[in-house]
Amino acid sequence: MLTDTGGGIPQNIQDRIFEPFFTTKAQGTGMGLAMVYGIVKNHNGHIQVYSETGSGTTFKVYLPVAGEQKGLRELLLDKTSLFLAEAEYFLIDDEQIVRQTTADILRKLGYQVHSVAGGKEALEYYSQFSQEVIW
Repeated sequence: MLTDTGGGIPQNIQDRIFEPFFTTKAQGTGMGLAMVYGIVKNHNGHIQVYSETGSGTTFKVYLPVAGEQKGLRELLLDKTSLFLAEAEYFLIDDEQIVRQTTADILRKLGYQVHSVAGGKEALEYYSQFSQEVIW
């Protein structure tokens, strides 16, 4: 559970907050909550948002109970447990250091990675290579 005491999320946009590239910020990319949603769903979980304008927001993440746990080193060495080995990955992050570091790690693990800095670049890439992008 994550709670803040900010301005809250207006009811009329709560259904859209997990959409890729949707943002209410002037400089936001709209990828943060979309990524969280994707990660939670890929782990057979569920995420709920509770918010009222002027009263803050609470996100609750529900994940299934894990079976036998592996350490980080074992997960990184067993690539099939993290990613599809034959896929090319499309990395989007507006922070250059995060984007570069993540891409470098993935490449060292043997993955093909294409990275861009934000939503506009992602849409341009998709418009050129949409036949190659698997969602």
